[in-house]
Amino acid sequence: MSRRHSLSFIALSISLLVSSCGQHPAPAAPAAAAPRETTVTQAPAGAVLSAQTVPIPTFSSALAFRDPLVNGVASLPNLDSSLLPWLSVTVCKVTGSACTTLSTLTGAAGQITLDKDGVTYVTSWAAGKSGVTPGNTVRISVSVGTLLVSSYTLGIEKNDRTAGNALVAINPSRTLPIKVQIQKNPVIRAYFLKAAGQTATQIAQAIRTEFGVAADVTGQILKNLNFTSEDTAAALKTVFTLTDAQNADVLFRVDYTGTQTARALNTVYGLSDLANATLLKAVGYGVTAVSTALQSVYALGDAANAAVLKTVGFVATDIASAMKVVYSLADLATGTILKGLGFGADAIAGAMKVVYALTGAATGAVLNALSFGANAITGALSSVYSLGGQAIGGILQGLNFGADAITGALSQVLSLNADVIGGILKGVGFGADAIAGAFKTVLGLSAGAVTTILNGLSFGATVIAQTLKDVFFLPADAVAALLKGVGIDITGITTALKTVFNLGADAVGGILKGLGFGLNLITGALSSLFSLSNDALTGILKGLGYGAGQIATALQTVLSLTSDVTGGLLKAAGFGAEAIAGALSTAYGLAGDAVATLLKGLGFSAGDIAAALKSALGLGADVVGSLLKALGFSAQDIANALKDLFSLSSDALEALLGGLGFAADVISDIICFFFC
Repeated sequence: MSRRHSLSFIALSISLLVSSCGQHPAPAAPAAAAPRETTVTQAPAGAVLSAQTVPIPTFSSALAFRDPLVNGVASLPNLDSSLLPWLSVTVCKVTGSACTTLSTLTGAAGQITLDKDGVTYVTSWAAGKSGVTPGNTVRISVSVGTLLVSSYTLGIEKNDRTAGNALVAINPSRTLPIKVQIQKNPVIRAYFLKAAGQTATQIAQAIRTEFGVAADVTGQILKNLNFTSEDTAAALKTVFTLTDAQNADVLFRVDYTGTQTARALNTVYGLSDLANATLLKAVGYGVTAVSTALQSVYALGDAANAAVLKTVGFVATDIASAMKVVYSLADLATGTILKGLGFGADAIAGAMKVVYALTGAATGAVLNALSFGANAITGALSSVYSLGGQAIGGILQGLNFGADAITGALSQVLSLNADVIGGILKGVGFGADAIAGAFKTVLGLSAGAVTTILNGLSFGATVIAQTLKDVFFLPADAVAALLKGVGIDITGITTALKTVFNLGADAVGGILKGLGFGLNLITGALSSLFSLSNDALTGILKGLGYGAGQIATALQTVLSLTSDVTGGLLKAAGFGAEAIAGALSTAYGLAGDAVATLLKGLGFSAGDIAAALKSALGLGADVVGSLLKALGFSAQDIANALKDLFSLSSDALEALLGGLGFAADVISDIICFFFC
């Protein structure tokens, strides 16, 4: 803190001036002012005193202003009288934050001298000729070389003798004596010696010998004196016999840059790039400082620089930062160097995220360009970006990885199950064939397991069937069985078999029957999906081994066909009267007369009809005969149909025909025909 005093505190000084100049009578001297602490301000020539790592000895207290500026201050011990050639006093007028120089007085110019005591420096400022007026503030600063040691601030006030104050205005002809004493001090000595042209080593030796200053303090003083790092390092090595590591530590702590320290270690100790970088890192320099030093001092290229950085223990993110800052490398170029140094995908991804602020997708692209596989990229995106399977799958697909590679990565790296992987693959655009192929090849899944997954992913029956055919080379019946096993209905299966395997209705029907589908379902599926005629459908059903009764029931239930139509279809399909009779009776609940009528309508003979009525409906001879007569068959036709069918004797046949109302002569001729 600088000292500021009004003229009232230097009334004695002014009084002496007044007496000597004869302008005014001398005012009464006030009581002696208490000693005031002087202030240290920053030296103008680059000496860093207010922000340094290693504290240096205090030097502001080594200076004391003497009478008449400050009264009653005891003389300082251990005074330094050798500073005269490099001592200067500057007086400036304070205006706000600026201070306009009014006068500079130097020992070199003879304006400062030693007092008769041989230890007090004396000069005089011509205050009256400086243009200051009452109300102004002036600052008196004392420097040794470029070091501002201390300053003293005072105000100029009007003469006002009221209230007993001995205040006088400055008379234009007056001068102000300035007296200071300075103790011997290592910092002041160093600045004095630098001003005298001595080297860093000479100064270091001098202040160590005279003041016992330690190496690190010496290093800080030399840096404050703007010596180069090489000069400072050489001085510390010579004077303190520091090792390279000790010297590096001091240079770091006194705020030389990494490049300055590296250059010093190379010059003074002949260190190689690796040895130098090792020390720089060990003492606390960051990666950018070390990398910059390697580039500047050893002219290393980016890759060689990065190799040294890795060798001394910097991690991938550190090295990437250095490559970006020092060499202006883009992400891919940096990634290439990192991979060449043996860093894995995770480390490189971390560097891309931290240093280049890349997204997961952008980092994936860099890793892909560096020839990392899907597994490595997946691991990096998961661990560094915390991405899930869906996001990673999308990135990998965008990088043109196939379903096999993505499946392997999601399974092996993220431990996802096949169902989840299938959803991811479908979500990023892969089709059923690609998914099934990956699951078969990579996961070793069976066709059945794949069918279940594809069905769960809502792929249609036809798509699944095509996949099973293409990927697993399965035949139609095996595919159909798998489709049924996952709950696909008969319509889906039929469509798939027809579309994928180009099968006809008969082949499809056989497969459906083999799968245990009921006849009604098969009938409906074949009819609707193959657009079959009823004749063709009936023939196919018969070809599948279904009986007339089953077919008739299906035709009636599924297609709502009438009995006469069904009967015709059955006959056309090759079924006999007996089968048709039984089918119509069962399917439609027809009685004997209706069945007989339908059979005759279908062109069956009396014998066929009689046999059908007996066999299918269990009718006796007299009922059958009655039905045949009602259908218009002759006595001979009826006799022919019933005799052998019912094993009728002549009497029984005669009685039956008689009972049917045929004439006696007709009956006699018939009996004679069979029995005479």
